[in-house]
Amino acid sequence: MTPAGTVIGATMVVNHGADVDHFVLVVVAEGFTAAEQAAFETAVDDFLAVLQATAPYDDPGVWQRINVYRLDVHSTQSGADNPLACADDPAGYVPLPPEVAGTYFDAEFCTGGIRRLLTLGEKAQLLLDLDTYVPAWDAVVVAVNHLEYGGSGDGANNIAVYSLDALAGQIAVHELGHALDLADEYDAGGPDTYAGAEPPDPNVTTDVTAAKWASFVTTANLPTWSSSDCAVSNEGVADPEPGAVGLYEGAAYSRCGIYRPMNDCYMRHLGIPFCVVCEAHIRDYLATAFPSDTSGCFVASAVYADPGHPDVEVLRRWRDRRLEPGARGRWAMVLVAGVYRRLGPACGNFTRPRRRLAAALRRLLFAPAAAMLRRGEARRRRRSC
Repeated sequence: MTPAGTVIGATMVVNHGADVDHFVLVVVAEGFTAAEQAAFETAVDDFLAVLQATAPYDDPGVWQRINVYRLDVHSTQSGADNPLACADDPAGYVPLPPEVAGTYFDAEFCTGGIRRLLTLGEKAQLLLDLDTYVPAWDAVVVAVNHLEYGGSGDGANNIAVYSLDALAGQIAVHELGHALDLADEYDAGGPDTYAGAEPPDPNVTTDVTAAKWASFVTTANLPTWSSSDCAVSNEGVADPEPGAVGLYEGAAYSRCGIYRPMNDCYMRHLGIPFCVVCEAHIRDYLATAFPSDTSGCFVASAVYADPGHPDVEVLRRWRDRRLEPGARGRWAMVLVAGVYRRLGPACGNFTRPRRRLAAALRRLLFAPAAAMLRRGEARRRRRSC
């Protein structure tokens, strides 16, 4: 099938360094005509504003690991396919607006009889164009020029799709979660009782010991909340332990037999903060795969919440001196540095959200070490004068 439109090209809109060292996110136009190019650019800006204001992306240490491109694609027609009737429409529902549109990636609502499920008919074409125009891409968010509420996430191909509904930015952030391996935490849309294998997603589990997120559990009550009726949604049930991390029954489209970490999360409701398990996974995913803190001072940067803090700088200078050719103990330092590059990102991400631990490490370890190193630097400066 010949695409209904033309790819214009890619533009880098967030540049934090070489693509090979960063998570490369591409925002792609679908259903925007040439005359609507400015509207697409506005949609990209709006999405990035919401993303950067959402934890953990609002953390400079996370945001600096991300590069963003805009892929301009002009479709022959504006909008997306949106049939007049869909199987799950409530009585009297009128879609906005019903139409058949000739668009480059053939976006369509009502996939599988679900009105809000917005997918791409030409996904293979999207993957081909991404490899051509942004070959270093890691994930893609497709902005569909239509006001009907909808979106979808394809974790296998790292593709998120969202419409320009009033909640567009929040839809996009949620769908991007799928590209980072997070599962939906809804309790409807599948069998009442989950009967499959343990899912690979980090935020849902069938294990009643909560082993998958054991380090985050804050309650002895496992399960923390159980469904009393697998045929009834638990959407409106009050949280029995507000703020607790444990096991809440109902996730991955089933009401029973599968659990989520907290009562609510961005992967369950738009605009709700990511639960601590999802947030930690996003941090770990980006830090492990894309350790773009080129200083390598992962734990110190996390402890101070600032890779440019004066104490972090003096620790960095000490390490660099020890790594110089001819430095005493250089080979031991090379070995330690190699191990730290592998373990440091995870240690830093463990420490960062635990502010009491970070404060204790700063007070008892890092600040005294930095003060001692500064005194050593002062002595060397005096000797060189």
